[in-house]
Amino acid sequence: MIHSKYFPVIITGFAAGVLTTVPGLKSFGCCLLVPAAAIFALHIDKRIEGYLTKITPSHAIVFGLLTGVAAALFSTTFEVLITFITKRNDIVDALPIIAQQMSEFKFLDPDGLALDMLNSIANDIIEYGFSPLYAFILFFNNLFSFAIFGLIGGLAGMGILNSKIKKLNR
Repeated sequence: MIHSKYFPVIITGFAAGVLTTVPGLKSFGCCLLVPAAAIFALHIDKRIEGYLTKITPSHAIVFGLLTGVAAALFSTTFEVLITFITKRNDIVDALPIIAQQMSEFKFLDPDGLALDMLNSIANDIIEYGFSPLYAFILFFNNLFSFAIFGLIGGLAGMGILNSKIKKLNR
């Protein structure tokens, strides 16, 4: 059996990644699901090793960041896979509305480069089911936001679990 102290991070990152692809939960992915996953990863880690020692800030930061990174990897993978299978996603569905809004507010995109880029992404997705630019942008967006909120969740989990550890060790 392989022993790894980062299994809780992988497991909770996978769960958060799966849940962030669910349409109703997608909006809450970065601000609720990823911090909750980081807190739960710390909780699982403490359950495995026993509630003997307090969680250090560096341990909480590492677990939070790694949970965010794992969630970003899994979320991006599932989102790209779903897009590949269905050949549709939010960009394809919202493109007519975005084009209308950008034509009304010319100062947002005076040269039309952003709209051209969105059209290119949408055409690649409709035709091939995959857009490398979409996958790249999605991954780095998820990586940045999930890492930050995972860090916040790790530090919040440290506070929550350290108070529990303090009560247990009295």
